[in-house]
Amino acid sequence: MRFLLWLKVHAGFYSSYNNTLLRSAITNAVRKAGKLHGASDIIVTGHSMGGAIASFCALDLAVSDPQILNIYLLDKGLPSLNISYFVHDL
Repeated sequence: MRFLLWLKVHAGFYSSYNNTLLRSAITNAVRKAGKLHGASDIIVTGHSMGGAIASFCALDLAVSDPQILNIYLLDKGLPSLNISYFVHDL
């Protein structure tokens, strides 16, 4: 997610998604599902810290996987991420 380097977000939440096995596990699973089932919609969801991580995941998938038709983000009780700048890009 090097394209997000200019965006100012909480380093802990960003690191929890980008610098762990979580990101590669999710993107690999989505790509594998895309090969099996073709282009499809994806729903990304999370609560609290999971909502923060889900926000990064949804944006990452939106810009990196052309097999996804639509991405829906459902989050609840997430902390402030300062994401108002890119909310329109989702």
